[in-house]
Amino acid sequence: MDHQNLYRFLGLAPHEEHYAPRILFAYGVFLFVFTLGVHLGLRFLDAAWIVDQRGVSMYSGKAPAWDFTNLWIGARLALSGQISVLFDVDAYRAAIDRDVFKFYFKSEWSYPPPMLFVGLPFAYLPLSAAHVVWSVATLAMFVGVVRSFGLSIILCALMVASPAAVMNLVFGQNGALTAALLIGGLMASDRRAILGGVLIGLLIIKPHAALLVPVCFLASRNYTAFVSAALCVCGVLLASLLAFGPEAWSGFFRITTPLMVSYLEEPPLSLYQQNGVSVFLLVRSLGAGIPMAYVAQAAVALFMIVMTWSLWRRSTSEPLLRAAAV
Repeated sequence: MDHQNLYRFLGLAPHEEHYAPRILFAYGVFLFVFTLGVHLGLRFLDAAWIVDQRGVSMYSGKAPAWDFTNLWIGARLALSGQISVLFDVDAYRAAIDRDVFKFYFKSEWSYPPPMLFVGLPFAYLPLSAAHVVWSVATLAMFVGVVRSFGLSIILCALMVASPAAVMNLVFGQNGALTAALLIGGLMASDRRAILGGVLIGLLIIKPHAALLVPVCFLASRNYTAFVSAALCVCGVLLASLLAFGPEAWSGFFRITTPLMVSYLEEPPLSLYQQNGVSVFLLVRSLGAGIPMAYVAQAAVALFMIVMTWSLWRRSTSEPLLRAAAV
């Protein structure tokens, strides 16, 4: 591979030959980071999937792909018309005991009702097969989205080998899916505002992943994307009401939301808090009380809103950098 082709492979603009040492250095850094990421990822994957006779991970004390197990069992309950079980913690845990294994840790349905649409296709498959299909499909979607906006193969490889991607794969999390929607929506909004808005609207399945997006659209005066996202959200909400009934949303606000807040505010450091990343949890881990943690979280959030507004207000800002900042 000659220097110019290698430079293109790295996703950078062609330069003169005297830049070759820098290119080779960058290539060496890539190989080191990629190899280290894959090595650590495989070690963690192996540890997480060593299970006992019940199928419980010896590493985490849960099902190896617990996050996906939650989505899978919730969708199966929805298919069988047992929506109310999602919001009865004891009944929900009994369903897990019946269909997966005897589960002794905290387990609850934690998503808004539209997430059930995502899980329904996988609910027809056995859990193990569904987890494999889910992992491959969502990771492929993520890579396809970032590649479509010009990111180089080497950057995509680094993303796939990163700790975030490995954790997503090991536990069957939805990070690859929500990242594809968020990045795709932000990047598409410049030239295909309606499509960008629709992709962002679909994040109603995990709305806190898109809290800064209205700031982006309003700051950039992209009212088409803003309205498109709002209409998509309304459409998904209506579809969830028709498909799952009002009790699904009632249960989410009456049962699920207070339960998850209680986990957030319980004395540090619980299992949930150990696996969470936020200013709130950081301040709590340092010994501060709940009010101080909320104040710190709000202050940082306000700062990020101002920074996001400033970045997206400038029409000269590079789209990829703006999306990365969000």
